[in-house]
Amino acid sequence: SLARRPRTWGRTIGLCALVGSLASACCRAGLAIPDERDALAVARALAELAQRHAGLIRVRERLAGDYPQVDDHAYTAASGALAERVVLGSRPRVQAAIARTGEVVGVAELLGDPERFVYRCDDARAAARAILDGSVTWDAHGRMDLHAPGGRSHRVGGVLLGLGIGGLHSEDPAGVVEGPLVDLDVASYYPAIIVAERIRPPQLPEFSERVGALMERRLAAKRAGDRLASDALKIVVNSLYGQLGNQRSGLWSPPDALRVVLTGQLRLLELIDGVIAGGGELVSANTDGIVARGVGGMAGEAWQRRSGFVLEERTYARLIRTSINDYVAVGADGAVAKTKGAFGGGDDDVRVSSRSAAPIIARAAVGFLVHGQAIADVVAASRDILDFCFWRRARDLSIDERPIDAAVVRWAVGRGGRAIVQRVNGTMRTVAESAVLVEQPAGLEAAIVDRSWYVRAAQQLVDGVFGPRPGDAQQSIFD
Repeated sequence: SLARRPRTWGRTIGLCALVGSLASACCRAGLAIPDERDALAVARALAELAQRHAGLIRVRERLAGDYPQVDDHAYTAASGALAERVVLGSRPRVQAAIARTGEVVGVAELLGDPERFVYRCDDARAAARAILDGSVTWDAHGRMDLHAPGGRSHRVGGVLLGLGIGGLHSEDPAGVVEGPLVDLDVASYYPAIIVAERIRPPQLPEFSERVGALMERRLAAKRAGDRLASDALKIVVNSLYGQLGNQRSGLWSPPDALRVVLTGQLRLLELIDGVIAGGGELVSANTDGIVARGVGGMAGEAWQRRSGFVLEERTYARLIRTSINDYVAVGADGAVAKTKGAFGGGDDDVRVSSRSAAPIIARAAVGFLVHGQAIADVVAASRDILDFCFWRRARDLSIDERPIDAAVVRWAVGRGGRAIVQRVNGTMRTVAESAVLVEQPAGLEAAIVDRSWYVRAAQQLVDGVFGPRPGDAQQSIFD
């Protein structure tokens, strides 16, 4: 039924490299999941996704124009592989033999000059010493580990911090933290460390200089208002650290990956130390930034001068959380400023929230927590079936004792639905107790959903903040 017209073949665009798998991308976009055996349905879905993500394609096109060496890989490679080709330039892609594989190497030896990390507060100094007095290992398969003699958990400024290869993270209790709060994020933290510490994997001795040049080029593009060039270089700059720890990368260098992540923790501890020494209170810390209370800009400014890094600052009136990675930040104007994890999807901007699975749960919880809306009212007001949809890979899943013959399954919880079950190694686990499959959302009425189930799910999220409700009493930050 498609009109046939003469076409000049341009290039192949690997949409999966840009937006993920076809089925998952269709779920995020609210499209029908095509049967992969139906070539025409797949073609229609790909065409729709390409149109919706035209901006991503333009970014890749800009990279291909600015860096001819990437060639058609600009349209088919994942971001890490693409960043690698940009930074290598005309150099061939080779994998160097990794030295000292299997050895135990002291962190102080690995980083060199440990005295450059300075702390005034005893607890920050103790956490830093646990890293600097520790050791690291790496093997030929890319596995890396930190061995800290003082343990990986340390209380700094009253907050329990976890150290490790994944970065520094606080263990945040559930609850509501009243402000004013300041969120201090380090701009392009790991790329900035690569430049400052002159990280040089053996395959590319001028690596840090090239990364620095890319960062300068991106800043120039931002100042000039060239958003396309800035977005293109953001993909490159922010993907390079991961290639140091990627065994399949031509930049693979576990010692250098460790230098970056451990330096990041030690520098972040310096920022925390400055906040505490200045009379502030640490609220939370996570890899490349912290949230603090009762601190002016002096601590951040001093840290920026000393480290050479740049802090991006946001202020919040309140932080509502169940854990370090599940929270909603409320701005001074009372609006939702940021959501993450279980609260992702609760943004005031529906265009943002619709990207999450079953966003009505987070939206109803945030509506209650932030705006004082009744959970049941928020759930009842939605008429969009996509607000209620979950999706996940269908591997090992079955429904009515029959395997699900699809890459991804999408469903809503509805009355009269059927159980989705996962069977792995002889064990069975129920994924959804009452699932109504949603293959084609267009025209499907939201009346099929069991709204009471979503009300309970949102209430559980709220209870995760305040703790279980005593009897039928409703707790609220407005009480």
